[in-house]
Amino acid sequence: MMKKIAIYAAAFAALVACNKEMGPSAQSESVLPQEERMVEVTLNAIGHGITTKAVVEDTADEAKVNNVQFFVFRANEDELEVCTSAAMTTQTISCTAGKKDVIALINAPQYQDVSTRTELLAKISELKNNTRSNFEMIGEAEDKDMLKTGDAIAVAVDRIASRIVIKKITKNFTSPALQALEFSVDRIYLINAAGNSTYSDKIDAFDGTNTLRIEPLKWYNIAKANDGDLADANVKSLVYNSYIDAENSSADYTKKGHVIANSGEGNPAVEWMPNLSLYAYPNENICNADGTDIPSADADAKHVDTRLVVEATVGVKKYFYSITMPQMDSNKSYEIENLTITRTGSEDPNLPTVFYDGEFSITVNDWTLVKLGEAGDGNIQL
Repeated sequence: MMKKIAIYAAAFAALVACNKEMGPSAQSESVLPQEERMVEVTLNAIGHGITTKAVVEDTADEAKVNNVQFFVFRANEDELEVCTSAAMTTQTISCTAGKKDVIALINAPQYQDVSTRTELLAKISELKNNTRSNFEMIGEAEDKDMLKTGDAIAVAVDRIASRIVIKKITKNFTSPALQALEFSVDRIYLINAAGNSTYSDKIDAFDGTNTLRIEPLKWYNIAKANDGDLADANVKSLVYNSYIDAENSSADYTKKGHVIANSGEGNPAVEWMPNLSLYAYPNENICNADGTDIPSADADAKHVDTRLVVEATVGVKKYFYSITMPQMDSNKSYEIENLTITRTGSEDPNLPTVFYDGEFSITVNDWTLVKLGEAGDGNIQL
């Protein structure tokens, strides 16, 4: 079971207010018109859909809350009334009485200078601003009553990123000659990884399906692992993992990583459990990819597939086992229970491996679990 994001706080902190001083006392609440009465209300950011039946548990770091910003607007109006920022998920604000829309941003850059909802939602959320212990989250509560001091409003939040998990790799070549060769997993990484979106992409997707409809403007590892993209430490930690000691370049194909050694007479199937999670921003993947699409700066960029690449050496030759992701949505975890290697892969990381008599399995969880594969059990044979 997924762990709930631990976002309930016991005490209030000093808050940063972005609006005028709030002065009228509580005694005036009963005599002033609603639009002039000031009330103190409690805002609480809570996990939304993050605690369902995931096979890989949420980690404490993935759920970590480092900072929370609340933005309060009069219901159905654009102008900001109050905003706050603190390191806890429960905060108290003073505002005029009435119906409000509230947006919560967690672990995001500080936006205390915005003055409208439109301006806030036009801000760009960047994958490179996330880390494995600082995932951006966002949510909105609409048309909520803030009529008297003591009212409490809960705002459900989701992570913006998507997660891809590969748990186990099994060496089980159908050819005895190939099964007898040394097999090493050298690198596992994402290519064509979406790198940004606007906050409006996420907020506008709160329609009951939690499906994003976005057009990323930035991509990482276009068609292959790219040292320029991986020079950003945050990006590298999210989209790339090497099992090669003292790696100098992702383009160095002469070195080997983790060897899945043969065991026993006849070289039976042998498995290794990397239990690796990688992260990217959502990607619609709305076309039927034939393996040749590469992101570009034009409008067709959104039509490229994000792929998980297992780079391996069979004997002395390098191969790529590339798995095309389905539509990748915010706060979902796409999980491979077992990748079984039965033959040699492709010589191009951007060419998806063709599945013959094996199963392709990807599972989605909240982190909504999405198991990959035709049988929906997370098992893939290549």
